[in-house]
Amino acid sequence: MRRLFCAFILVGAALTPGVAQAAMGLKCSQWLEARVYFRYDARTKQFVDERPRAARPVSEDVDAKMAWVSWYLGGHLAARIMLDSQLANVAGAVDVMVERASADDAPREMVAIDNLCRNGLRMEQRDYDVADLIDLRAQAAVAVRAHEITTMLEHAMEAGRRLGARSR
Repeated sequence: MRRLFCAFILVGAALTPGVAQAAMGLKCSQWLEARVYFRYDARTKQFVDERPRAARPVSEDVDAKMAWVSWYLGGHLAARIMLDSQLANVAGAVDVMVERASADDAPREMVAIDNLCRNGLRMEQRDYDVADLIDLRAQAAVAVRAHEITTMLEHAMEAGRRLGARSR
């Protein structure tokens, strides 16, 4: 039970992003324009730039912001991967299955950011900061983990009820 509580505190402290402070200045319109010719190659597990020669190159400013945003997203994923392994160990003790984050989630996260950007531009006519959307995705991941921890606590309490009080 103590390990479960420690896991809860660890996940909450490490993954809870504050109010979106990232705001790197990369807007969704710039993100989508810079990524328009990128394709994910599953064999090499890399994004490949298939920009035609006639296409206008991405400005240095946007390219630098894209690099920072990639690192920012990678940091969120790395924290989830590291902490999910600990969470999975604790979850196994109380028979709860936890979906773990992995390095293979990066392309899926980028596609999710693409979709959020497109929807924001199309439906809300808002050009969001990409870092804010990454923070929103991270908060959603924390909510999922909080639910998993609640399930773990419920399983642990049920096991305690079944075993009853033990004398020491």
